[in-house]
Amino acid sequence: MHIPFLGAWAALVLGALLLTGSGKAEAEDDFRNFVLEAFAGQHPGVSGLTLARNVNRRLNQLKQRSDIDTWGHQDYWATPDDLLRRGAGDCEDLAIAKFFALLQLGVPEDRLWLARGVRLNPWNSRLQSHLVTVYEDRDGTPWVLDNLSPEPYRLDAQQRFIADLGFDLRSWWKVGGTKGARSKPGGPSDEVRKWQELRMRMSADAEIIRYTP
Repeated sequence: MHIPFLGAWAALVLGALLLTGSGKAEAEDDFRNFVLEAFAGQHPGVSGLTLARNVNRRLNQLKQRSDIDTWGHQDYWATPDDLLRRGAGDCEDLAIAKFFALLQLGVPEDRLWLARGVRLNPWNSRLQSHLVTVYEDRDGTPWVLDNLSPEPYRLDAQQRFIADLGFDLRSWWKVGGTKGARSKPGGPSDEVRKWQELRMRMSADAEIIRYTP
């Protein structure tokens, strides 16, 4: 079940999506241009899952580095432009960039969300907090785009990633089990607050979502 954001936040998101005129002219289009160049040869008839796989592989080529090493802060959520300017980021930064890259490439908003949860680190076999992008195909199957995996995998695949919270541009919800079942949340978590703050920064910087024809 989706729970609407508070009115002021919803208005802010809507304003960011609809901003035109001088905001466009003044925007620093680092990420938009990166997406256009990286996927310029993408066949228009390619399936959504293939596009999601290509975006996952391309963005996973960026350096993966902790927030402390990159920003000097314990937990900083970078905008996509921030990520490209530094050339490095952690799981949150890469997940956010994949989300907006797929939106720009024309994937419907209702097929994309971000998921918080835990994952077994393949390098040290330890459970760790994790954030990923989730792409839902036409059948509603959720596919995880993970900075620790070159290939998308089903949300329930061998329980590699176990989600407990999902959110998108409009709402947030609890995720039950490994198959993405949604239920009503309580108050917003720290991740949702960071997501809201990130969207505010993107709006202030006129870092607008642009859909390609």
